[in-house]
Amino acid sequence: MKNTYHIFTSGSLRRKSNTLFIKSAKSDYIPVEMAESLFIHSSMKFNTALFEFLSKKGITLHFFNRSGEFYGEFLPASAKPSGKIILLQAEHYLDGEKRLAIAKRIVLGAMGNMLRNVNYYNTRGSDLSDELSLLYKFKEQASEADEVPTLLAYEANFREVYFRCFNKILHNPDFRFNRRSTRPPLDPINSLISYTYALLYSEVLNQGHQTKLSLAISYLHSTNERSDSLIYDIAEVFKPVIADRIIFSSINHGEISSSDFETKAGGVYIKRETRKRITEKFEKFLRRTYKGENGATWSYRTWIREEFWKLIRHLKGEKEYKPFRVR
Repeated sequence: MKNTYHIFTSGSLRRKSNTLFIKSAKSDYIPVEMAESLFIHSSMKFNTALFEFLSKKGITLHFFNRSGEFYGEFLPASAKPSGKIILLQAEHYLDGEKRLAIAKRIVLGAMGNMLRNVNYYNTRGSDLSDELSLLYKFKEQASEADEVPTLLAYEANFREVYFRCFNKILHNPDFRFNRRSTRPPLDPINSLISYTYALLYSEVLNQGHQTKLSLAISYLHSTNERSDSLIYDIAEVFKPVIADRIIFSSINHGEISSSDFETKAGGVYIKRETRKRITEKFEKFLRRTYKGENGATWSYRTWIREEFWKLIRHLKGEKEYKPFRVR
């Protein structure tokens, strides 16, 4: 698998021979043949010749604003879904029973991974027994849901209790979680959740475009005018495995403090240098390997792509979809 590059330096990005050249206060080169995607976290100038070059090389661009919020992407022309797969996706979406089956597997998979986190900390000094009782109750109710809206209601109840566990999992009193807030995030925990989830959404988006699925057709989240709603389905499985674990370890290991945040425009945001550190940790995590239930040992980045292929095999009737699960 090729590499992902995160660019935090402002300047210009252009083609130079058969490489990408970043012209800035600290200029650098990116070997094209080694690049799969670029994440731009700064002010960057481009020209149309660059986009033609990136399209030919199959390289995607993902854009984040100065507050760390994802706001757009560039996709090469080759990132096109298969018409046959689109028809299978539509069939499974329009059939209520088939849609519910996929949505339920996604939710139960995500719940299982969240429970793994809570159980881990419950055995390491955080008394989460009351929360665990509620979480298992909501998981059982979700398994019996007979329609997607009901499933989503149980998922919301489950996630509310899961987020409540953060205050017992995190050992720094400067980080307290009251409720989920976005656009803007109102406290450091929400800011961390928003940024790590945005990184994950972008990576899931990037991996999804390497397959032949249409990312516009989803099963848990409503398919609407968004062109990428499927990534939110797939990301649910990996949020507790990747993003939440990065938050827990960063705070509990003293890698992040209250001084790493700033207040502006009515919200609380991660400072630029801290975002760089978190991004580096995120990339390092994606390169880690894990032995899955199928016996394969792959990087987490590869497991994300495999999640899309598992869904394709399910749609084709080759093998039932089972979401990624940590043991």
